[in-house]
Amino acid sequence: MLLANADSVHTRKWATALEANGFEVIIFSLKAPHEQWLSQSKIKLIVNNKTKSSGLPLSKVSYISALSSLKKAIREFSPDIVHAHYATSYGLLGYLTRFKPFYISAWGSDVIDFPNKSFLHRWLLKKILNKADKIQSPSNYLKRKIADLTQKNVTVIPIGVDTAIYKPVPVERVFEGVTLGIIKSLEPVYRIHLAIEAFYILKNKYKAEKCYLLIVGGGSLENKLKQQVNDLGLNNFVKFTGRVPQNQVVSLHNAIDIFINVSEYESLGVSVLEAAACGKPAIATNVGGLCEVVKDEVTGYLLYPATAEMLAEKIWYLINHPERMKQMGEQGRKFVAENFELEKCIKLMIDEYLEK
Repeated sequence: MLLANADSVHTRKWATALEANGFEVIIFSLKAPHEQWLSQSKIKLIVNNKTKSSGLPLSKVSYISALSSLKKAIREFSPDIVHAHYATSYGLLGYLTRFKPFYISAWGSDVIDFPNKSFLHRWLLKKILNKADKIQSPSNYLKRKIADLTQKNVTVIPIGVDTAIYKPVPVERVFEGVTLGIIKSLEPVYRIHLAIEAFYILKNKYKAEKCYLLIVGGGSLENKLKQQVNDLGLNNFVKFTGRVPQNQVVSLHNAIDIFINVSEYESLGVSVLEAAACGKPAIATNVGGLCEVVKDEVTGYLLYPATAEMLAEKIWYLINHPERMKQMGEQGRKFVAENFELEKCIKLMIDEYLEK
């Protein structure tokens, strides 16, 4: 039984891969998926969307209704393992059930942000982690963060990419020219405003005429970012797609030439891996898990500190060296296949499940 957000592409990836490997999978989620991706599978979905956050800190009271539903589901389905994906909300639910064996996969902000909110937040997260029988992290960076909270062993299992799906394919271009791409939620941590500033520098300082910016995703900053583009006079060169179905993501990766990820932090950087699998070089901040998914000057560039000027400079270099761009893209796909192939990552997780 996976305790996880059914609306997350990562939940979808783990659940479908486990089912394909012969596991009976049940998902207990506090949120229903936007896409009906479960219709073609035997995966069972239980949604309890009555839970609401009660503020600081996240309290047991907030989860009473979900907890009773979860305990009922555990009695009904008798799972062999309860595995929480996200150490706080779903981890808290798993902790409160007292079920054994109980696994936790940390995702990022649950370990990076949550314990810094207050002493009580940190205390609660430590309690949850110490209750787990096994803990997994998507990156070595996040593993080091978890080590500050518990002495328990942590296994690194990346969120892999299926290179049979994410691959270079011919697609209809959104723009006729060099296209910079961002495929992220439009939230503050991803600093998309910085990429827009860099794009403005490209247009005005470097006079990059046939250069465009494609921003894929929805989020709380959508209107603010659109206003920034408008204020800078870039409307004719920037396209916002909004949130798109998962089956369109591969085509959008293939419609860009250079992938941009200037996040404040990342637990891993799966979108960078997806871009690389499609043969695209990435320019990313030299922070967190991004250091593990971009090989500096081989599959792309790592920037630290990341400034709009530095980002524009690297983009301009690749625009003027298309052979270098192509070489980095080829090296990126090879790097993903060797280190982050989905089947290899799923095997690591299955080994965790079967290990006594």
